[in-house]
Amino acid sequence: MDPSTFVPVYDDGVTESLPGHPELGTWNISKYYCLSPESADTLASFFDPAPEVVQLPPIPQHPGSPFAFNHDVPWLNFADGTQRNAGQLAIYWGMPGVSDPLAEAKIDIATPVQGQ
Repeated sequence: MDPSTFVPVYDDGVTESLPGHPELGTWNISKYYCLSPESADTLASFFDPAPEVVQLPPIPQHPGSPFAFNHDVPWLNFADGTQRNAGQLAIYWGMPGVSDPLAEAKIDIATPVQGQ
């Protein structure tokens, strides 16, 4: 697939909860943090070298956080040690005003994030 024809598919079924407190229910996580595994593989193929696709919580959690997600989502691990949530990179596809989503994603990846 060519980056110009990529249409991301998101998983809108990811939830967060506080185990041991069913009375609180669950909270939906924005689908834009939850790219489907197939879309993440396609997204990864646009980069050279292709990053490793790994499954992690949709939102970084502080060690010891009591919150839990019903399942992990794709993240991209780049050779230089940079790590990005695949869904957050995929939002450039279809974003108003963005003519080259891959270039925007590369700028995002090149921008340092605290803790990395």
